[in-house]
Amino acid sequence: MNQRPPATQRILLLLLTALIMANVVYLFVVGWPTLRAEGPKPEAQAATGQAPTASPSPTVQSTLEAASAGTPAASAVISASSDVFLISLGDGASAHFFIFHPLTQSLKRLTNQAGEDCNPALSPDGRQVAFSSRRNGYWDLYILTLDGGQVQRVTDTPEYEGSPSWSPDGQWLAYEAYRNNNLDVYLQSLANLSDAPIQLTDDPSPDHSPAWSPEGRTIAFVSARSGEDEIWTAALDRIDDRFANLSQSAQTTESQPAWSPDGRYLAWDVDRSGSRSIVLWDSMDYYGAIRLLGVGQEPVWKSDGSALLARIPSPNQEAITAYAVPSGAQILAYTPLPAQMHGMLWLSGQSADVLRASLGNSTTADTLPTLWSPALTVSPVSPAGRAALVELPDVAVQYPYLIDSLDESFNALRTQIAELTGWDVLSSLENAYYPLTEPPSPGMVEDWLYTGRGFALNPLPFSAGWLVAVREDYNGLTYWRIYARTRYQDGSQGIPLLVHPWDLDARHSGNTQAYEQGGAFAPIPQGYWVDITDLASRFGWQRLPALVNWRTYYAAARVNQFVVTGGLNWQNAMAQLYPVEAIATPTFVPTPTTTLTPTRTPWPGRRYYQTSTPTVTPVTPTATFRPTWTPAASTPTP
Repeated sequence: MNQRPPATQRILLLLLTALIMANVVYLFVVGWPTLRAEGPKPEAQAATGQAPTASPSPTVQSTLEAASAGTPAASAVISASSDVFLISLGDGASAHFFIFHPLTQSLKRLTNQAGEDCNPALSPDGRQVAFSSRRNGYWDLYILTLDGGQVQRVTDTPEYEGSPSWSPDGQWLAYEAYRNNNLDVYLQSLANLSDAPIQLTDDPSPDHSPAWSPEGRTIAFVSARSGEDEIWTAALDRIDDRFANLSQSAQTTESQPAWSPDGRYLAWDVDRSGSRSIVLWDSMDYYGAIRLLGVGQEPVWKSDGSALLARIPSPNQEAITAYAVPSGAQILAYTPLPAQMHGMLWLSGQSADVLRASLGNSTTADTLPTLWSPALTVSPVSPAGRAALVELPDVAVQYPYLIDSLDESFNALRTQIAELTGWDVLSSLENAYYPLTEPPSPGMVEDWLYTGRGFALNPLPFSAGWLVAVREDYNGLTYWRIYARTRYQDGSQGIPLLVHPWDLDARHSGNTQAYEQGGAFAPIPQGYWVDITDLASRFGWQRLPALVNWRTYYAAARVNQFVVTGGLNWQNAMAQLYPVEAIATPTFVPTPTTTLTPTRTPWPGRRYYQTSTPTVTPVTPTATFRPTWTPAASTPTP
């Protein structure tokens, strides 16, 4: 018969168990960081195709620690004397490269050829920039030599080619190309340009935005093969199991991967319901943890890996900022840009010096060209202190008028859109000027169409698939980016669409979720498209946020409206056309109604009988901003 161990033995067993547990806790709390610092385990390394890399140098590390501590050394991450930014900006009706530094370098134009220059990528030696350009009428890849400014053409095809990325040895370019109605990643040898490119991806979903890792064996890219845009990697030294989903983040959209110069970090941007942020994946983290760095999009590394440059988008204005890595401390103040950005680089040391030398010592800033000039009409003469309305020629709309200072802008925008898309998008509108005789739509009290400063696109091209709207959320407000399908789908107009449009009509599909959300994402359409919202902004036309009830009220989405506020609020904009009395008037007060109130009256044979005595219920008039028509000589008669 077994006997219970004595109390002394039980106590010893309990002590031994406690000691073992203490060692386990010590291993994971104290010893684990040491093991993790040794680098990724073999299985983690196999998933990325990347060898362990060393920790940052003491010099960089001390700078980062100082930046995170908020000391004056934080400014050393951005050097005013040796750093410069190369940015592709909308330049008139095109896009060109500019160099810029918020402290020491005013905006200077670097390229000025016809066509767009976009998506710059710096070579490993810092002496060349690969980029995508439409200077020959089609999108091809080029290489710009910083010392001398020579340009070499790399590809020559009618299809779109863009977003180049250098191999670490400088002998190859990875890029995205639109072929067979799909975007895929290709590799082109620079040693022999006559060699046919190698197709790296062939999934039916779009694969784009490649980023070649510094160790050379891995290419990160964006793919929708999982059902949504996520960051994937391709191991170049494998045939089987080559592709791996790195981000694996549901309900978000990932884009623009960028490797740090030492290959330790991979940064990309994440869009979660309008909240845009940059995250870091650390290859030396055993679990591959992904952590937040800061707000922004399109991360670009400094050459020493100590900081990241980021684009800060907003509905009608773009800016840049920078963060120290890995602390995330903001080291560059919010710096607005004069136009929409189409790629950027952070150049340091010799690369920056060569660029500055090539542009000379002039400190005069280059200004973006003016695309239109207002021409006030002499007749008809408007009342003193108020603006006139002028007719838009050959525009199919019920009231083809705009305020006198904006008709030239509209006509110039119309011409530019027609040239880039191949069809006259603005020849037919849903609305332009809206006279006071027309009642406002329900809930649309301060409608900018009444001011003569806005127009609404015709909804029929949306139904026909010639226009699509992409939903963009900013700070809880919903905006729309409009794309127009080009007439010629041979690569000479527009670019492939990389984002999912929003289908407002999906709310009527019977899907409960689509009804509650005011629509649903639609598949990315094939073909080439032109960003109408970007073009409109260059001519001063801005988009408006959807009203709060847009999910249940179609007109409240304001998906097709563009306005030029001119810094005015709605009341001041209306005052340019009408007297104050015409804008704010009391509403119609109906005739007071009578209400029958029962009272008791004597009745023969009974003590009381009941009858009705009328009493008046007063109605108090209330003022509103409901526009009321006021005849004026300056208002054209449609």
